[in-house]
Formats: sequence, structure tokens, C-alpha cells
Amino acid sequence: MPTNIEMDHITIIVPQGKGEDVLRTAKQKGIPNGTVSQGYGTANEQQMKESEAHGLVRDIVSIVAATDMAEIFLKKIAEELGLGKPGHGIAYAVNVNDLYTERLENMDDASRNESEVQVITSIIRHGHSESIMDAARSAGARGGTLLRDKAGMDPESSLFSKGTEGDDEIVLIISRKETVKPIMEAIRERSGMDAKTGVMYVQDAHFVYGLKK
Repeated sequence: MPTNIEMDHITIIVPQGKGEDVLRTAKQKGIPNGTVSQGYGTANEQQMKESEAHGLVRDIVSIVAATDMAEIFLKKIAEELGLGKPGHGIAYAVNVNDLYTERLENMDDASRNESEVQVITSIIRHGHSESIMDAARSAGARGGTLLRDKAGMDPESSLFSKGTEGDDEIVLIISRKETVKPIMEAIRERSGMDAKTGVMYVQDAHFVYGLKK
């Protein structure tokens, strides 16, 4: 039987071009693999159209690592990139409950402390991100990050396949725990999200750097 270990999924959101620097630092710390995707530092449609001119494009780095390594790595990357400064980025880790590489392993997270910061993830049909963020801001959210997931030429491959547009959008909002429920309620009530247009869930975050106070 494999020994239960704690694993984390690390997300680091940094200005465009910094993602490769993050991966290089990860390798130096013994974390060999990671991916970089593109996102936007806002969910405002007009700003997204002008994103490159305004420097709003973000690299989204995703890495899975043992929790003890994640803690050391995130502290290092926060120092290197100045994540406490406005516009420099944000980083956090969430628990991995099950990990499949060569076999499925159950992660033991019973000893983890309750988190004071949580991540709200909304996966929605194309075109709904602006209403999501407007609703979230009305309840105290400081901002969010938008990822557009290309589902391909066939709209039927989208998570919400009845639309004519084959893209899904993912909005990440990082917030302190006391504001998460009001934000989610505002999104549900004011954005028009329902089972046909989106799904929303919350995860505890830890080792958080760059969150506005």
C-alpha cells in the first residue's frame, strides 16, 4: 500500500511572459513539470479586446507538487516576483484529494488547517464573464482572472453545448472566506447563472501570496 502524502495544485497568475520564469524556478526547486496557459486580469469584455495594449494578459501557471515542496516554492517565487506588489501577480495552492499518475493514490488531508482564503471557480458559457464579475464586485470581490477554454470548432464539445459559440469561460475569484458566500449569492442572483449556463464551486486555498487586503 502506498504511503498517504499531501499534495497541492499550485496556481500562479503573473504578467504575460513571466510564466516560463516560474517554471524555471520550479525545476530548480525539484518540481519538474508544469503548464502555462493564457488568461486575462479582468473579465470586462471591452478591456479584454484591448488587453495586450493595456498589459492585461496573464500567464496562468499550473503545477502539482508535494505540499512541503509547494510551501517552499511559493515562498521563493513570491520573493522573486514581488507578489505583494500591485500588478505583480497572485499565487495560491489548493488541496489535491486524489492523484493519478501510474496509479490512483488517495491524499490524506485530514491534518490540514481550515483556510481563511478560498477560490471561487465559475465555468460558464461564452459571453457571461462580464456579468459574473459585475455581480461579484457588487458583493465585495476585488477582481478576477478569466480563462477562455477553446472547445474546438464543434460547439457540441463545449460543457454548455446548446449555444452557438464553442468556447467556455472560466472565471477565478480569490477572496477571504467571510466574503465568499455573499459573492456566490450575488453571482447566482444577479448574473443569470443557472444549470444551463454555468457551474460554480469553491476550494480552500493556502500559501496565498499577492491577495489584496
